[in-house]
Amino acid sequence: MTPVVITGASGMLGYEATTRLPATEIIAIYRSAPQTPFPRNIQTYRTADLFDRDWFGAVAPEATIIHCAGLADPRSSADSSHLAKAKAEAMLFETLRQAGWRGRLILPSSAAVYGAPGRAPVLETTEPRPISAYGNLKLATEAAFLAEAGLPLTILRFASLYGSEAARPGQGIIRILRDRLADRRPFTLFGDGATCRDYLHIKDAVAAIAATLEYSHNDTFNIGTGIATKVIDLIAMTERLTGETLQIERRPAVAEAGSTILDPTRAAETFGWRAKIPLEDGLRRYLTA
Repeated sequence: MTPVVITGASGMLGYEATTRLPATEIIAIYRSAPQTPFPRNIQTYRTADLFDRDWFGAVAPEATIIHCAGLADPRSSADSSHLAKAKAEAMLFETLRQAGWRGRLILPSSAAVYGAPGRAPVLETTEPRPISAYGNLKLATEAAFLAEAGLPLTILRFASLYGSEAARPGQGIIRILRDRLADRRPFTLFGDGATCRDYLHIKDAVAAIAATLEYSHNDTFNIGTGIATKVIDLIAMTERLTGETLQIERRPAVAEAGSTILDPTRAAETFGWRAKIPLEDGLRRYLTA
């Protein structure tokens, strides 16, 4: 099986891919230590900075690289320095290619690139119109990598991920809900809670990555469930599954809020991937872990 190199391996998606992918040879490239140590059978390489290129020697010429490193927090701003960094990262991989790497690149992206489309679920052919700083950054990152024509690239636009113990505080609404249940502090609800999201369990996300490891074409895929869940319904489900009542602090809706539900049909038709974990089942496991 082709070796797999995962950058950003200490982040939520990177860590889960590192520990769950069925590849026989996985090399984890990371900067900060993960919350839970990597399994002993995983090769690891710690670098102070991805741009130092000291990790290039760990990459076999035929390796598939899953590039999870980068800005991970949807609440972060996309200023000029972040956009410049996205371009620099794309050039970094082109430099790696020139150094002899001939493998493929899988680039995790986000449903946030679509903004608030008029139809649901949204197709890959829908023109991206991000309305958040995070969505703009993700789209700029996609564009930067696509501009490097020599890179064999598969882009995976993920729905809202949940279910990982590697998620840091504040990383995703479901992690926040669990934290508010634990610390008894109010949960801040922006607007009326009618905004919809497509919630994808982390195991299904990793399964989608696994399904693309042998996919040899440049392409972009939506990776989601296609099911809309209102924030207010997610809160009600959380309370029902735990038997607890959340304190709700209501605030006006913010401009960045928008409903985005992904149509995963192309992923199913192309490499047979479909989400398998219903939200209620995944939420129950995560909230009672």
